[in-house]
Amino acid sequence: MAPPPAPVPKDRCLPTPMGCLCILFIIVVAFGMLLFAVYDNSSHPKLPYFGVESASLNSLTMNGSRLSGEWNINLTFTNPNNGWNEASYNTICVSILYNNEHNPSLLASTQLAPFSKKDDATVLKQVQFKMDLHDAEIERSFSCGAVNFEIEMSTSVRFTGAFDFRKDYSLKVLCNPLTIKLSPGSSKWALAQGLTCQTTTTSG
Repeated sequence: MAPPPAPVPKDRCLPTPMGCLCILFIIVVAFGMLLFAVYDNSSHPKLPYFGVESASLNSLTMNGSRLSGEWNINLTFTNPNNGWNEASYNTICVSILYNNEHNPSLLASTQLAPFSKKDDATVLKQVQFKMDLHDAEIERSFSCGAVNFEIEMSTSVRFTGAFDFRKDYSLKVLCNPLTIKLSPGSSKWALAQGLTCQTTTTSG
């Protein structure tokens, strides 16, 4: 008995010119939307986040109204732009002040060297101050077991992104209140809890 004949292959449906145009149109639209998303994210960068992760006052000495000690503060800098923009910080001026609610008094200041950050990871920068001053009001606050300070920062930041985009900002940062308390069983004063700073900006 002869085997049955093989099935006749069906004709493959070839794309019509109109179908090709539709596919090309979809590709062009998708590519255009991608370019627009890149441009939009690059031209509207989010401002960086600043915070205080930890702070301590070591070797505190009080002699009447005279106070001396060493500050160790860890500041955080976060670029929230998910790789769309690189944030380049100019020299950062950092000051610590006693927060007396009426007229904050400057205790010490220093500078951080310029640096850049592209992705959204957090950069940790350590700041150290030496404090040596006469202030009866601060001395009384220390005797209560908790003292409020504040940190002020000023810098400029440049965002660079796709399509050779660049935008400059001048930033003023306030970290307040920086409350330190005496650690139980030691002479070390430490930050009660981390805090997020407030940022004001002027477009450059």
